[in-house]
Amino acid sequence: MRQPLFMYICILGTVIVVNSCTNSTEPRLYPVSLVSNPSFEISGNPTLDGWKILDSTSVRLVEDTPSAGGRWSLRLEASAFPGSAAYTKVPASQGRHRYRSSFWCKRAGVTLGSAGIFFLPHDTSSMLLNFLPVHDTVWTFHSFLDTVNANAGDSLRIILVGGTNDDGVGRTFFDLCKLEGLD
Repeated sequence: MRQPLFMYICILGTVIVVNSCTNSTEPRLYPVSLVSNPSFEISGNPTLDGWKILDSTSVRLVEDTPSAGGRWSLRLEASAFPGSAAYTKVPASQGRHRYRSSFWCKRAGVTLGSAGIFFLPHDTSSMLLNFLPVHDTVWTFHSFLDTVNANAGDSLRIILVGGTNDDGVGRTFFDLCKLEGLD
């Protein structure tokens, strides 16, 4: 009786040890957003903390969110060139790393807004990694996967654009705008 019990304990111990080992190249199960204010609110109050704005007269925080969102989202109205936009910048980790940028968005009106992610090397011009014109008229989730080789001082920028239109016809909404390090 003691020998089978000892064998079961050894097998169970081996299974636990093997299953507890992790491979550092696997993505984190629940990555943390590197964007400090992905939902344009803090404690239920609307705020643009962590975001910089172009053409503040065309930028609003509104109570219109996707089902996964909180209470507030960002609404960018189309405006004359260079247009309305919000952007945030985060430091890139040194070395080769994978990132996922994601957001919920929709549009209303004829002018299309867009979202993009840029890699900003500290010593050269920025590089567009991904870009999406917003065609959806209902809240829709989008995401990009990118791999970046970064040095000290490099960063990543997420930019949300309301579109350019001299008539100001068009609104683009964004919420839950995240940038996650996957390794």
